[in-house]
Amino acid sequence: MIKILLLSFVTLYIFWLILNFFLLITKNLRVINDFKKLESLLNKRYGILDNMMISDDNKKYLEELKSLPKGIKYLNRKLALNYILSKTVNESLSDENLPDEYKIVNAELANIGEIYNKDADILKRAVEIFPKSFYARFLNIKSVDYYRG
Repeated sequence: MIKILLLSFVTLYIFWLILNFFLLITKNLRVINDFKKLESLLNKRYGILDNMMISDDNKKYLEELKSLPKGIKYLNRKLALNYILSKTVNESLSDENLPDEYKIVNAELANIGEIYNKDADILKRAVEIFPKSFYARFLNIKSVDYYRG
């Protein structure tokens, strides 16, 4: 009887470990997919900003953002530069001076950014808690920066 109980406990524990492994991978893939959607909208916004009259400092950030390769390799750098660019553009230009297309893309970015931030928060918690933290180190999965409009 004890052998059966012990065997069932070990089986359940192994199943729990395997389940956590696949849940971590799923959470990471969700963040990656959300970032790809976010990145496509960001590239659309960069094209709009290219046609607008912006300062030389902003153009420097814009060129650096455009020069970074697509994908998640430089995710944190892209989000940081985008935040700086967005902040300075919004401060320097009033709402009346912004084109409607820019406003529409910003609204879409806000919606997808919210989803991305929620999934990034879920991934962050998963990377910090055992057993997913062990798997995250093994698979080199790290928490990511949040999108800040």
